[in-house]
Formats: sequence, structure tokens, C-alpha cells
Amino acid sequence: MKLKVHHIGYAVLSIEAARTEFEALGWEVCSDVTDDLSRKVRIQFMRMGDEVVELVAPLTEDSPIRKNLQQGSGMPYHICYEVDSLEEAETALKAQKFIVFKKPQAAPAIGGRRVEWLYARNNGIIELVEKAK
Repeated sequence: MKLKVHHIGYAVLSIEAARTEFEALGWEVCSDVTDDLSRKVRIQFMRMGDEVVELVAPLTEDSPIRKNLQQGSGMPYHICYEVDSLEEAETALKAQKFIVFKKPQAAPAIGGRRVEWLYARNNGIIELVEKAK
């Protein structure tokens, strides 16, 4: 199984405030802000060269990202890997003791591509995104 880092996800309180700080470091906006209603988050991607970060802010009071923000704002909380097949990657990662906690679903901020979320004790949270076809 071949994995490629797609982006690093940052939990932030405000997309606008975080964007300003990332721009001061040389990052450039590479997407519009997307409200992901099913996940209750606002998302914006930024790029520096080949590297991409995803700013993820709560959209609602009961947004799950709020748990990540209890320690403060602006912290990386997941790595997203691009894979050829979510099913093949899931099978391989489950064999390595990763646990699926969100089954595949379309992600509006990534052009509707399917994503899946897994967890492992020593790796934390990872997101898998299927390659664009």
C-alpha cells in the first residue's frame, strides 16, 4: 500500500484569524472556505510549495472539533493520506491495529472525494482521502 501525505489538519477557533497568521508565515490560500454541514466544521486549505494545511474550525456549538480545541487553538490534530482505494487501505491498516471511527463519506471541501477516519494508539488520528479519478 502506497501512502502520500495530502495535508496536515489544524484545529483552529477561527478560519479568518488562523489564515492571517499562516499568511504571515508565507502560506497562501488555495481554496474557498467550505462549510461542511455533516461534520459541523468550516474548512479552508492553504499551501506553501508542495505542503498543504487544512484549517478546521467549529461551525456549530456541538461541533466535534471543539474537543480538540479544549487545550487551545492552532494545533495539528491529524495527518491526511491520499490512497488509491479506501477499502484496500482500510484492510491493510486494520491489520496494523488501526480502528475505523468514521466510515467513508464524501468530503465537500475536497471536491466530494471520499474520506475515512482511523485511529491508532501511537499514531493518533489519520484521515484517508481517495485519489481523484
